[in-house]
Amino acid sequence: MIDSVLLVIIIASVIIGALSGSLGVIMVLRKRSLLGDAISHATLPGVAIAYLFFGKDPLFLIAGATCAGVVGVALVVLITNTTRLRVDVVMGMMLAVFFGVGMVLLTYIQKLPTTGQAGLQAFIFGQAAAVVWQDVYVISALGLPIMCVVGIAWPIIHAFCFDHAWLHARGLSSFVVDLGVMFCVSVVIAMGLPIVGALLMSALLIAPAIAARPWSTRMSQMMIIAGGIGAVCGVVGALISSAYARIPTGPTIVFLSVVIALLSHVIAMRFRSARIRSAL
Repeated sequence: MIDSVLLVIIIASVIIGALSGSLGVIMVLRKRSLLGDAISHATLPGVAIAYLFFGKDPLFLIAGATCAGVVGVALVVLITNTTRLRVDVVMGMMLAVFFGVGMVLLTYIQKLPTTGQAGLQAFIFGQAAAVVWQDVYVISALGLPIMCVVGIAWPIIHAFCFDHAWLHARGLSSFVVDLGVMFCVSVVIAMGLPIVGALLMSALLIAPAIAARPWSTRMSQMMIIAGGIGAVCGVVGALISSAYARIPTGPTIVFLSVVIALLSHVIAMRFRSARIRSAL
């Protein structure tokens, strides 16, 4: 019999793992893996500012993190388009600046006499044990619309990854679609901060997508496989951390997803070698 605390952690981990894996496919296909890392670090100032104004309400904390992530993406795009700096340089700079500002604000909050240890360190390293039903409700309420948007706008998202001419022929701006996709990614990253933390959220976004990459050439199948891998890692990571008290949930989930990604490519290479030998 699963107790209510473990059930909360499992449900939240499954939702975050499935959404992260699915949207991570877009980041991998668009060669924007580093941007996911930049967004996850850029969310910290938003979390701190939202806490100062609205307290620990999870909806406002996620909203603040999302806004900060979107601002970070917008600054990366703006600086890249208006200067001669390469995109990887700009992303590295934004990552460091936003994370530094976030750490300063979190340190300031923790030293306030009215707050003491505010518990916001969980947004850096993750603390799944602190997740409650209210967090699950918020995560579910935000995750379902994202899934619906991806499903409804699937032809546009597919063209955004492979065929910009199709977008332009229908009068759609690739820049606007890009911002919409990055907004959804920012929301998912913000949702995953309490469980995985800002330092590891980018790995959960990318690792399931990398694991799914060798097993299909169709983007829709890749997203389903990656989402399934993320969900399974969420369940197994939550069960392992509940069985062993000193093992944290978030890092366990990320570790499992990275291991699966490595094994996936090793097995795929073995299959390719076997096919080549049989063809000869």
